[in-house]
Amino acid sequence: MRGDFGACCKEALTCGYLPVPAVFAEHGLTLIAALELALPRDLLIAAEGASFGLVETVAGLTPPLGGLQRVAERAGPARAKRRICSGVRCSARVLER
Repeated sequence: MRGDFGACCKEALTCGYLPVPAVFAEHGLTLIAALELALPRDLLIAAEGASFGLVETVAGLTPPLGGLQRVAERAGPARAKRRICSGVRCSARVLER
């Protein structure tokens, strides 16, 4: 799959529909595509200093792997709009609420 962006995107999109529980463990920054890969997982585990964000929205770009829709599914429409429109990175503690 190395070097084949299309195959990588297809794999990333289908990973949200695995027949077994999927876990994403994060320590550090989860931004842009990494966040989009984390969102469809059944369980997100984050270290105390972890930070999440869709920072490409600040530049007027749309996340390519369905990040906007997945944020809305996980956080609800009101929280998703606030996160998407601001583009601010959030800590794991803030997102836990």
